[in-house]
Amino acid sequence: GDIVRASRAGEVVFADFLNGYGFTAIIDHQDGYSSVYADNASLKVKLGDQVSKNDPIAHVGKKGGAASVHFEIRKHSVADNPLYYLP
Repeated sequence: GDIVRASRAGEVVFADFLNGYGFTAIIDHQDGYSSVYADNASLKVKLGDQVSKNDPIAHVGKKGGAASVHFEIRKHSVADNPLYYLP
């Protein structure tokens, strides 16, 4: 039930249930980058919402009985390792 927060400001370009990923939110950061938050229990945003850094966007889900969130950075629509971008 913990809150998932936006890593950066941007526009929500996807907010729905996605087969294989559960409840998923994708935020376009308007600079060629987007962030993906999947395997959530529920979403707090909808398509077209503008979010700021640290805004609540979802509730953490469970996978295999453990708390789980899939986090991904996409650069020009290609998935990249988020460790390269986080402090």
